[in-house]
Amino acid sequence: MKANQFTLTGLLKLVTAVAIILAVVAAVSDRLNQMWFRPRDEALKAQAEIDAVFLRNQWSGGAAVYFYDYRIRVVSDEVGNAELSELKPIFQSLPWLRRIDLRQTAVTASGAAVLRDSLPRCRVSVAE
Repeated sequence: MKANQFTLTGLLKLVTAVAIILAVVAAVSDRLNQMWFRPRDEALKAQAEIDAVFLRNQWSGGAAVYFYDYRIRVVSDEVGNAELSELKPIFQSLPWLRRIDLRQTAVTASGAAVLRDSLPRCRVSVAE
């Protein structure tokens, strides 16, 4: 009887250890999904939408979405304040976005201020 009791105790410990390991793996997987895969998928969708806007309007230049750096860079001398309003809904759809770099654009300081107001957690920089 004692031998069976030790075997059941050992089996119970093994099952407990396996359950703990599976719980840790599931938690790490969920965290990885939240931190990496979901933003990656959102960035791919946003990149496709931005590319479609550029193509539809036949703007030169382009934009790049860097989800691992929480930023978007727009480089186009044809993007000004009015054109930025077409891109703003795409920017607002990205909850992880923290920085927008506007390079070689026709965006004025007031246009950048409007973008900052609509995306308060985002740093917007304008450079030529």
